[in-house]
Order: sequence, then structure tokens, then C-alpha cells
Amino acid sequence: LSDGPVISSIDIRGNKRIESENILAKMGIKIGEVFSATRIPNEIRTIFGMGYFEDVQLETEPTADGVGLVVVVKENSFVTDIYYDGHENIKTDKLKEEVAVRVNTFLDQNKVEESVKALRALYRGDGYYDATVIPVIQSTGEDRSTLTFYIKEGPLARIKHVDFIGNHKIPAEELRGGISTQKYKFLTSWLSGTGTYKKDEISNDIERIKDVYANKGFLNAKVGMPD
Repeated sequence: LSDGPVISSIDIRGNKRIESENILAKMGIKIGEVFSATRIPNEIRTIFGMGYFEDVQLETEPTADGVGLVVVVKENSFVTDIYYDGHENIKTDKLKEEVAVRVNTFLDQNKVEESVKALRALYRGDGYYDATVIPVIQSTGEDRSTLTFYIKEGPLARIKHVDFIGNHKIPAEELRGGISTQKYKFLTSWLSGTGTYKKDEISNDIERIKDVYANKGFLNAKVGMPD
């Protein structure tokens, strides 16, 4: 015997571009099952997880055969254009490679957040550790919008000095000569591209230092990331 009303229907409302069948296929609740209010939050999270909706509500209606479920959705706007503003030192094409949002797709807030993090990481990798990225969504009407990433690059993180700790067998000057990370020099760094802190290059330099030690016979030398 059932201990609750049976789900007699599931109605999808508010969807314009996303087919009702696609939403129903994602839902765990099916027609003919016993209704349980405790399952509603999970169903709402599941539909949100599709990435197409900015609002999801699940309501019930009494029917002659039990209870009808009504899923009311509001679709995300459609992204028609993506713009970048404020970038001077990284080209637009390189920025685009880091952005998960695509033109002519539904606006997904999770992908916007992922894109902001990726753009910040890109700038940090190029030595712009104070770079900020602000996404601005502007409605253009008829459920359409544009997305603009406003970027403030900030100054390059310049290296004042390169020091080594624990190098008892190989002098610091010799280690400096084997790595790419160098002290910033006003007259030459702008031309050589050195003198700024780049995390990826630091990782490469660690391997270079290990090679220097290995060539001297210190095969087990350990080299750590700088603080």
C-alpha cells in the first residue's frame, strides 16, 4: 500500500528554448511514483545543474488521480556577444582561450565564475598578481544579454633580488646563471622579458637548479618553491 498520493502528471512551464522532454529526462521523480516532499530540493538542484535556468520552482496541484507536479522555470538569457575591456598586455585571443562561456549559448553563472578565475590565473602567470576581473552582464532585451569582462591589470610583480638558502656546495652566482628568473633591471628587463615573477617559470627554474646539482654529482638534491 502507498503511504502518500501518487504523482499523476508532471508539467513543465516557462521554458522557451529548452524542450520539456530534456528537463523531464533529468528529473528523478517519475509519473506513477508516490509523492514525497523531501525529494523536491534535490529535483530543483538537478534542474539548476543543467545550467540553463536562473530560477526553478516546483509546485504541486491536486488531481483526481493523486497529485500533479508543476515545474516552473525561468531560462537564463542567451549570450549574443562577449567583450573584453581594459586589457593592454595580454591579447584578446589569449583571453578568449581561458573563457568557458560561449556566444550563442545560455548564460551559465558557474561558467562565468570559472572564466573569471581562469583569467586571473592567466594574469598571475604573466606576473600581474594584482589583476582584477569583473564580469558585467547587460540585458539587451528579449531574453538576450552581452557579457563584458572588465579587466584592471595592475603593475607587474617585479623581482628585487634572487636569493638561495642552503646552497653550501654551489655558490649563488652559479645557480643564478642557470635559471631564467632574474632580478628586475630598469634598462634591460623590458627588452629581455626578465625580472618579473612568473610562477610557471619558477617551476622550470627548480628543475634547472636540480640539473645543476645533478651535474655536480648531487643527485638527491632537493629544491623547494620560494616563499
